[in-house]
Amino acid sequence: MDTQGARLPSRRTALRAFIGSIAVSTMLGIWALLAGGFGELQVKVLLSSLSVSAGSLCAMGGAAAIEARSERGLGVPAIALSGLSLALVLIGIWAEADAEAYWKFTATACFFAAAFAHTSLLGLARFKPVHRWLSTAMLWLVLGLAGYGAVLLWSEASEEAAYRFLGVLSILVAAGTLATPVVHRLDAAPAPTGATNNVAPLPLGTSTREVSMLCPTCSVNFQHSLGPVQCPQCGAQFQLQMTNGA
Repeated sequence: MDTQGARLPSRRTALRAFIGSIAVSTMLGIWALLAGGFGELQVKVLLSSLSVSAGSLCAMGGAAAIEARSERGLGVPAIALSGLSLALVLIGIWAEADAEAYWKFTATACFFAAAFAHTSLLGLARFKPVHRWLSTAMLWLVLGLAGYGAVLLWSEASEEAAYRFLGVLSILVAAGTLATPVVHRLDAAPAPTGATNNVAPLPLGTSTREVSMLCPTCSVNFQHSLGPVQCPQCGAQFQLQMTNGA
């Protein structure tokens, strides 16, 4: 079964929905700005269009994780929280909610929607075993930042030290976010010419014809000949052999 082909419809549907939401938000935003007067209605329309765009971006992060079959399962909560957050924001805008608890709950949902979308995208990176600690650290840092921000919001903390710690968490998340794609790229880079690897030479009787395969560990698609195989992305080693059909 071609799993890669089976994933294409969901990806196309998500991309079309995302592009559609951007188009609608763009037209509404332009209308709000170019309308004769910039009153309360135009402000609501502009805020709604911005909210839809932000919610769509977060949902796309979750959809990307689902499409890639991320082992962490963060895609579904990312999409669910994105939808919940968007609904709460739109209701608050158009119903003119003024309850403090309502907006605190809405902001908390937005924090975690962004956090799950963020970790879903970071989870797409594939590391060698020696670097996998970075993925785990980023998961806890991003979710910790969202949780700590929610605690500060609800407790209405005013201590300077509390916000200094928030700044430290934000810097660590930013640094890890920048480092993740770099490490992913370095781990996926092919070995230099003349370099040796840990894969034993092909035994006698194996074929040098390359076949397309999916790594059973990280699901990356690559080509290799029959015999001992080492994944060029995650470094997993396994044996590829041909068996006679029934």
